[in-house]
Amino acid sequence: RNEWQNEDEDAQYRIDGGYIKLIDYLVNESKADKAQLLLNTVVKHIYWEKNKAEVITTDGTTFQADKVIIALPLGVLQASSDEAGAITLQPAIPGHQKAIRQMGFGAIIKILLEFKEAFWESYETTELTANSLKEMGFLLSDEEIPTWWAQFPQHSTVLTGWLGGPPPENKKHTTNEGLLQQGLQSLSNIFKCSIEELKADLITWSVVNWTTDPFTRGSYAYDTVAAGEARKILARPVNDTIYFTGEYLYEGAAMGTVEAAFTSGMEIAEKIIG
Repeated sequence: RNEWQNEDEDAQYRIDGGYIKLIDYLVNESKADKAQLLLNTVVKHIYWEKNKAEVITTDGTTFQADKVIIALPLGVLQASSDEAGAITLQPAIPGHQKAIRQMGFGAIIKILLEFKEAFWESYETTELTANSLKEMGFLLSDEEIPTWWAQFPQHSTVLTGWLGGPPPENKKHTTNEGLLQQGLQSLSNIFKCSIEELKADLITWSVVNWTTDPFTRGSYAYDTVAAGEARKILARPVNDTIYFTGEYLYEGAAMGTVEAAFTSGMEIAEKIIG
């Protein structure tokens, strides 16, 4: 309700060059401040006491610190201890762990298709829809892959298909090739053209299925009845030693993703420094 009341339907914000520009900036700023970034380093256990923590990876490497910031996706935090990617804390923090389980975390599948031409801007499509789609934002349908969007106001030949809610959970074991076929079939039905025509115009494609990735286990947080109180618990550090941060802790009027994670991380850093 709060999100819908604060939506700006006309506002679409995209970083020129994509979110990699933001990541590159953060990496460069961190390295300039002598931070060390360790990639492909999977944490399995955190042993802690007040102002002292020991972090152990799956290969047995150990790191020690006064404080630990846990910036994992909510799906990983909700995973059972025996599942890939899950982390155990000793001693356990039952109040925070209960709050984590009370948060909602959804499934999303995205299908990105790059075509030789923006066929949805063609004369044939204009005749079909009785309207020009050169300024198309979101396209909503009842197809298997129901939601699509272009890159307007930037002109692009990329279409993004989106499937959210319960259906992605049922499709999480569908192969990428199978999801591509479902996406093309959906577009074929929407635009009354053949799949062969779409394939002939297709340059490249990619499927993003976060639900099957053990290090994400889903996509975005969503509010449950208990989410408000759960956020208050998770926003409080554990004995000034364990801190949680992420998009699921954002308290803004509208649900956020990248900007929500960024804001949450800034707030935790300022809390520790200040």
